[in-house]
Amino acid sequence: MLKGQRLLRLLGVVVAIEVLIAIVLRGPSIERVVQGRPHPVDYLAVVGMLWLPLLLAVIWRVSSRTVALRRDLEDREEYLTSLAVTSHDWIWQADAELNIVACSPASAQLLGYSAPEMIGRGLFDFVYQDDQALARAVHANAVIERCGWTDVDLRWRHRSGQAIRLQGSATPTVNNFGLVIGFRGSRRTAPEGTSVEQALAQVAQRTREVIDRGSLQIALQPIIDLHTGRWSGAEALSRFADGERPDLWFADAHRAGVGIALELHALSCAVESLADLPDDVYLSINASPAVILDPGLHRLLDRPDLPIHRVVLEITEHTAVSRYADISSGLRRLRERGLRLAVDDTGAGYASFTHVLELRPDIIKLDRSLVTGIDVDAARRAFVTAIVVLALELDATVTAEGVETTGELNLLRQLGVHTVQGHLLARPTVHKSVVKTWPTTDWLAPPVVLSDRSNPTSA
Repeated sequence: MLKGQRLLRLLGVVVAIEVLIAIVLRGPSIERVVQGRPHPVDYLAVVGMLWLPLLLAVIWRVSSRTVALRRDLEDREEYLTSLAVTSHDWIWQADAELNIVACSPASAQLLGYSAPEMIGRGLFDFVYQDDQALARAVHANAVIERCGWTDVDLRWRHRSGQAIRLQGSATPTVNNFGLVIGFRGSRRTAPEGTSVEQALAQVAQRTREVIDRGSLQIALQPIIDLHTGRWSGAEALSRFADGERPDLWFADAHRAGVGIALELHALSCAVESLADLPDDVYLSINASPAVILDPGLHRLLDRPDLPIHRVVLEITEHTAVSRYADISSGLRRLRERGLRLAVDDTGAGYASFTHVLELRPDIIKLDRSLVTGIDVDAARRAFVTAIVVLALELDATVTAEGVETTGELNLLRQLGVHTVQGHLLARPTVHKSVVKTWPTTDWLAPPVVLSDRSNPTSA
């Protein structure tokens, strides 16, 4: 708006000068031009007379559009303000960590807290304890995928202590680098229907059926060494028959109280796939802190027949962990036997850096948000360079996830990243016939062609 006002002032000065010259000199100027003995000022006078109507038209057009835009913005602001004040929906705005920065008065009717009491606090502070896992999974996915969420049904803690069901949607706000810097959304009383208890019982039942029937499949995605161009590892990823995203499956299962059982089942299936890999290829498997602390994990991995030196355990939690000492202590025996530890999605949030500093992993896995567009983004390059230097200090290696272009691949190699994985090289596949072709593949031979690397139908 300020630039538009300055432009109008500048045009006004120009027009004033042109008008003055045209009025004072138009007669003598035209006469001298016709006679072929013009003065430089004469040309300015003639041009001023010719361009004056056009300049006036431009000024009028810019002025009218500026006034209309200002009026439209004022109307929109007034509308949004009145909507926030009068709506029965709780309208809110938060930063990337979901700390509330703006809040409508409806929070008082829905949760018993006034808007000033809500501002500055985290949304997770008000989510019912049993729904925390689902809420954090939805938030983590929104940050990673740079998307929002729609009609997510959660239980919230009312000021009175009562659990209130609210349904909410949100959209992200991003900065110039494409990173999520906050969210805007609304919440309302959840519609009547299936009770939360019944819904959780259904989730628990379908989870037990997956475990009992053994219908969960393991997809493998190769991890490529950037120095040798050879296949060095594979990440095991869960796949469910209904096609739903695995993170939502696990979040629902934890919400229903069967999350650890489902994770242990997935880990057991993943470990079985180790037999399909060459002896010099390691297997990377995902585990939450809750599972790492569970005795079932140790029974699964602390077996004499398991080549544990070929297993990498990825910690997947996107939020702060309060029991780092317990995790380190619990993994000490397994790590002494050769188990390696990785921190997944480093750079996706502050918590991942805390994981790195507290757990001292063997592998730091870069979040895809740092990898996407790194070949054209100096800020991302600087960020990844700093992580590579940190890894050197910790005697760790760096793996980049989500590599999708040759430009990203080449830049990561220049920065000293050790290994990579992503759709450019191969999509996750459940087909063993595809996996058998990986040992003989020259992964870095130009050009890197997606269709040559895997079966697209296996993703």
